[in-house]
Amino acid sequence: MLQMTITMFSQSLQRHTDVFVSLPPDPPSEEDQKSPYYQRPLKTILMLHGYNGSGRGVMLTWNVQNFATKYNLAVVCASAENSFYLNQKGTGRAYGDFFGIELPSFLRKHLGLFLSREDTLIAGFSMGGFGSLHVGMSHSEQFGGIIAVSSAMLPYSVAQMKPGHNDTADYDYYKQTFGEPGEVLQSTNNPEILLMNMKREGHSIPPIYMACGTEDMLFEHNQKFACFLREQKISFRFDTEPGLHNQEFAIPHLDTGIRYLLSLS
Repeated sequence: MLQMTITMFSQSLQRHTDVFVSLPPDPPSEEDQKSPYYQRPLKTILMLHGYNGSGRGVMLTWNVQNFATKYNLAVVCASAENSFYLNQKGTGRAYGDFFGIELPSFLRKHLGLFLSREDTLIAGFSMGGFGSLHVGMSHSEQFGGIIAVSSAMLPYSVAQMKPGHNDTADYDYYKQTFGEPGEVLQSTNNPEILLMNMKREGHSIPPIYMACGTEDMLFEHNQKFACFLREQKISFRFDTEPGLHNQEFAIPHLDTGIRYLLSLS
């Protein structure tokens, strides 16, 4: 098992930022060598953290070493603050470009990762689930599959917000992050609009794996997006079962999502 921390200067973020990479053992164990995942070249998965999380936190708590070893994957993580992985107004806030363009390009050049769309997945939990859908569709030339677990599909609720709103964050945060609430559902910050644009322009849409617990406060929003995908005849799988909005639900379903998408490649 090899883990590394790389500090790079990001043009998108206008600052230095840390990137965390976990690689499977080399050489693999005798048992791993028998696995079909080791009969093909290394693939890459970009894993996106949730609200108030970090790339380092993913490395420490998401059992990424198991994903790397079990599936012969390079696991890549970095921090997005609470940006929802969107390009926002102002210098140094192009988070979508960082995760969708700059980071893959940097690691392709320096580590030989992100070599092809077919060999690259993107996955996330909560805010990261939204991010995996948004980044994965915005930059579908980079990603051959999307895993979105307990996704924070907030455009549906942001669209209803009025000044003075305050829950996990306040109205000003939501407006800064997603844009004018009254316009968000018609903007490209809404994954539905992204997908419709992709279909109209003839872009290939990566296969999608979604999961959400039935006791999760975001379950209704995930159901709504799944219904939209079904109406648009998009290739996707949506797993639901009893569960809350936590890592106990997320990590096993990230594992299921990886296994499902690898079975398609």
